[in-house]
Amino acid sequence: MEAGVSGARREPGRTVTNKVIGVLRSFDTAEPELSLHEIVARTGLPPSTALRLIRELVDAGVLERTPVGSYCIGLALWRTGELAMQARQLRGSARTAMVELHNTLHSAVALVLHHGDEAVVVDKIGPPGSPEPWPPVAIAMPLHATAAGKLLLATMPVDARRRLLAGRLRRFTPRTIVAPGLLAASLAAVERQGVATTHGEIRAGWSTLATYIRSPDGTAMASLTVGLRSSRFDPDRLAGYVRRAARSTECGLAALNSG
Repeated sequence: MEAGVSGARREPGRTVTNKVIGVLRSFDTAEPELSLHEIVARTGLPPSTALRLIRELVDAGVLERTPVGSYCIGLALWRTGELAMQARQLRGSARTAMVELHNTLHSAVALVLHHGDEAVVVDKIGPPGSPEPWPPVAIAMPLHATAAGKLLLATMPVDARRRLLAGRLRRFTPRTIVAPGLLAASLAAVERQGVATTHGEIRAGWSTLATYIRSPDGTAMASLTVGLRSSRFDPDRLAGYVRRAARSTECGLAALNSG
């Protein structure tokens, strides 16, 4: 094998993913900024390959170039790491309450993190004894057609909301609300009540209810959703259960942050 610029040995047959991981792992808290020469030395990559990967990572915001020409971890990667940490804390605080909801209501349950302008599923319990699909973990939910998405939209500044809802909205079922006026009225009700519902809007015959989970500083950081067949859906009854589960989760988050 051929030696690198500082004696590091290059490994033939490495995948692109392996090479990218090598570049990212070159950085640490002791040396958060590295030159191209230092990255090459740490990864054993040919300089041309390292430079090509670095440029692609910079374009994607995963790395950033400093004023002196070295490189550091970019905001996009920090955002991903922050999302992962928030998701772990949220799952740990909410899991018991989710199981209790599932067992009490015989419903599906989803835990959704509000991150920027996305409502991302971070945990779920599917419908009991049913093949009914439920959103997979890590998927960003459609904002206009899901209860969690409507909660997120209701907290946004009006301009940001208009931007996200501009253009043609996907109609998942005949009951999906896509008319701007009707959708605005739906979101106004969410703001008043602190809960959001859907009735066959994302899937025919399937209704959902969601409420906020707030961080210790009061920010609406996430939501908890239950889903049932529309024939069993009683929003007045469900809201109390889901609110209590959300408050239990908030207590868990507060205890975690105080520790």
